[in-house]
Amino acid sequence: MTDTSAFLKSFIQVADTHAQRMQIALTHTAELFPIQETTWDQLSAEQISMLDMLTTRFGKLQDIIGSKIFPLMLNMLGENDLSFKDKLNKLEKLKIIKSAQWWMKARELRNQIAHDYPDNYEILSAHLNDMLPYIQELALFWMELKQYVAVNF
Repeated sequence: MTDTSAFLKSFIQVADTHAQRMQIALTHTAELFPIQETTWDQLSAEQISMLDMLTTRFGKLQDIIGSKIFPLMLNMLGENDLSFKDKLNKLEKLKIIKSAQWWMKARELRNQIAHDYPDNYEILSAHLNDMLPYIQELALFWMELKQYVAVNF
């Protein structure tokens, strides 16, 4: 097994952990959505922890795919020295991602939630509500990507 293949396998295992924990958190928080600004005062510490885990694991999964797995896949395909935008466009052309714009929006949401204001419930609620469909789509995308890697790499 080449170093690249070993790295890819290792990153897939880490991504799987993030995806599984994201799914657990989603299961525990699904009934809270859509989250209203007024909801926060009524949430238990466990619910808030699950929302934190949901956003953290979304960010980590999105990050490991985008910064580790995609570059390794492209490297194995002989595509090197591309800018991040060019990598996304190449992945879209190869039909590995549905669109570069979708990936960039998920990345933007990840960045927004990472820089949120924990006591500003209006902003936090809006970010979480915007993020929910992307969390669900990223979970599905991860399962499809993992299968693609297993077949093609």
